[in-house]
Amino acid sequence: MKRNHSMQRVIFWAVAGALATAATANAGLSSMSFDLTMSDDYGAGNYGRVDIVADNVAGTVNFTVTAYDNLPQYDDLSRFGFDRFYFNFDSSAVSNGASSWDVDNPYRWYHHSSGSTSGYGNFDAYERTYWSSYRKSTLNFTIELDEASEAVASNFAEANGDGFFFAGRIGGFEDDSEGGGGSKHWVAATAPVPAPGATMLGLVGLAVLSRFRRSDLFG
Repeated sequence: MKRNHSMQRVIFWAVAGALATAATANAGLSSMSFDLTMSDDYGAGNYGRVDIVADNVAGTVNFTVTAYDNLPQYDDLSRFGFDRFYFNFDSSAVSNGASSWDVDNPYRWYHHSSGSTSGYGNFDAYERTYWSSYRKSTLNFTIELDEASEAVASNFAEANGDGFFFAGRIGGFEDDSEGGGGSKHWVAATAPVPAPGATMLGLVGLAVLSRFRRSDLFG
């Protein structure tokens, strides 16, 4: 019986330590992810992904926007990727407007405040390039805020009046029905995907701890 109690104590403290480590590692961080499931040309599908990681200690919000080359028409990928990406923010939680942000963009990409899309409505801000050779199949950019505490992922994941959280234009593929390699389509996101693995680890860990009664561990 004592050996059984010893093993339970080992498991308890191992799980508790893992939870503490995860909590420390994620202090100040928040994240959200969205699949780009809408296309103005091809209908419902899975055309890309938006991942947001915000740090309310450093005051940064990082976007990673990925375009998938999973349509049969995607043949010429030499200049494939996003040339525009649109998003919203919660103006009641973020004190400064988009025009005042310091945005670290890739070379030849530019930040703009407010803009409209083809079929997916208006957005508060967008990033774009004007050259096809600078399209990005994976676009990374970081917003630096004056008020670090406002750097929360959900503050930059607001749906617009038409129900779309994000929109972007993917170009540089070859659609035989359109001809050439200059085909483009607009994509959009309508809902977040489930919470990432760190959150699941916490939930699983808490479930494990709840199975050990205090009397079993220390009695």
